Formats: sequence, structure tokens, C-alpha cells
Amino acid sequence: MKKLILVLAMAVGLGLGLGIETNAINQDDLEKKLENLHEKLENAQNPDKIQRLQSRIDRIDTKLTKASAATILDPEPSTILLLGTGMATLGLWRWRKRQ
Repeated sequence: MKKLILVLAMAVGLGLGLGIETNAINQDDLEKKLENLHEKLENAQNPDKIQRLQSRIDRIDTKLTKASAATILDPEPSTILLLGTGMATLGLWRWRKRQ
């Protein structure tokens, strides 16, 4: 029983850590893309290309705004429950297999 509680605690911690890390990586990628597009826009001469770059910048800026506004510091409780249930099932399966 103690091992099962330990496994569940590790699963919850892992779920929290992965949820925060994934969102941070996604925001960093969007910021890099936005910087690259701004550099391309400064060097662009063709009006059509300038318009296309500006629309791409607007779309990425909107995504970045939504991503920063919707930053989830904690995953949904159902995610933790699902992960914990799966880990508990694996723990019980292994425990029964030994006995």
C-alpha cells in the first residue's frame, strides 16, 4: 500500500511537471518564430511578400496572446485522475503477479 501511494504521488508530480514544461516550450517556439518573421519583414521589398508576412505575424501574435492568457499552471484534475488510475492499475497488476 505504501508503494502504491508513492507511485501515485510520483505520477501526480510528473503530470504537473510535464504540463508546465510543455506549455513553456510552446511559447518559446512561438516567440522565436515571431522574431524571425519580424526580421524577414524588415528585409522584404515586395509589397505582396510584406502583406503575407504581416498576416503571418498577426496570426502568430494571436496564438501567442492566447497561449499566454491560457497558461495552465496545473493540469486538469481529470488528467491527474486518469494518470493516477493507470499507475494504480499497473501497480496492482504487478503486485498480484508477484503473489
